[in-house]
Amino acid sequence: MTSGAYSLKVLLGSFLGIVAGRVNDKVGPRLLVTVCGFFLGLGYLLMSQIGAIWHLYLFLGVMVAIGTSGAFVPLVSTTARWFVKQRGFMTGIVVSGIGFGTLIMPPVATWLISAYGWRTAYIVIGSVALVLIMSAAQFLRRDPSQVGLLPYGEGEANQAGSNMQGKGFSLQEAIHTRQLWMACVMFFCFGFGLQAIMVHVVPHATDLGI
Repeated sequence: MTSGAYSLKVLLGSFLGIVAGRVNDKVGPRLLVTVCGFFLGLGYLLMSQIGAIWHLYLFLGVMVAIGTSGAFVPLVSTTARWFVKQRGFMTGIVVSGIGFGTLIMPPVATWLISAYGWRTAYIVIGSVALVLIMSAAQFLRRDPSQVGLLPYGEGEANQAGSNMQGKGFSLQEAIHTRQLWMACVMFFCFGFGLQAIMVHVVPHATDLGI
């Protein structure tokens, strides 16, 4: 049952990530991440009140999925717009937040559950996520031009006659490139291997008496 709700979250979140990319192009990251942060925090808050299996599917499988859909694509694309020089390095810093959160949250959640119970743990985690994400989102701007700035390193690139930014691709051009589909396959393989293990590792360890 738990793996079914988690699988729904992953599948729905993956599809909504595509939608989030389109919405980000139209309304910008501030509104999008604010809304996603609201759904993420509210989903975890409501999970503290779970009393039936359908609650898990709704709160985790749907609401948290909506929230996580705004965690990757809008932030990575916004970072790319703000940096010409050291774009890859800065994107790496942003994406590393996922790993850092994955590192610190299990011991924090374990301590909260041990000290106060799982319902209170969900309330604390949901409240913190709600406040932090929605607050931080207010500082996001899609383009540096919105605050009278140029992307970092753009002036140096122009002076050197660099072609770092390039022409870019339209959507139709991009979907006909082998590189795009190879990237999709790599992300699929990575996600499949990671999520398939992650959702079952705790029940398996429990069965082993660990």
